[in-house]
Order: sequence, then structure tokens, then C-alpha cells
Amino acid sequence: MNINPGISEYLEKLAEEYYRLGKLPELSEQQGERLIQILEIAEANKEFSEILSEIDLKLANELNLLDEEHLTYYEQQTQKLQQKLKRE
Repeated sequence: MNINPGISEYLEKLAEEYYRLGKLPELSEQQGERLIQILEIAEANKEFSEILSEIDLKLANELNLLDEEHLTYYEQQTQKLQQKLKRE
């Protein structure tokens, strides 16, 4: 999937797994625990967290979860967050 050339192969595989889990209609208990593990890693890694945010947006678009108004709002909030993170 070559998500971001700057991240490690391990994080890229985690991002792909996050994407696969996000497409499932339901998660088993084990899958839910795995998702939590991935999110905990993202809490400690700003770049990885941003990649997961991009995946969230992609999933929302693919699953038609956002109408145009919500999509615009989400993109604006993502930009604000990225600007804030760059200042820190």
C-alpha cells in the first residue's frame, strides 16, 4: 500500500491492518483488542497518528459515512490539527 515512505515497514503493516479492521462491519473481541493496540502505538507516534487519521478519512469516504458538509468540516479540522502539531 506504500502509505508513507518515511515510516518503517512495521508501522506500514500496522496501518494496513488498521485499514482492514476499519472495513469490517463488526470486530471480534480479539480484533477490537488489536485495534486498541494499534491506537496506543499511534498515541506515542505523531506521524503514525496522522497516517491513521488519513486512513479514517479514506474509510469514511469509501463507506459513504460523510456527506459533503461533514467532509469539508473534517478536512478543515484535520488541517487545523496538523498545523497545531507542526507548531509543537
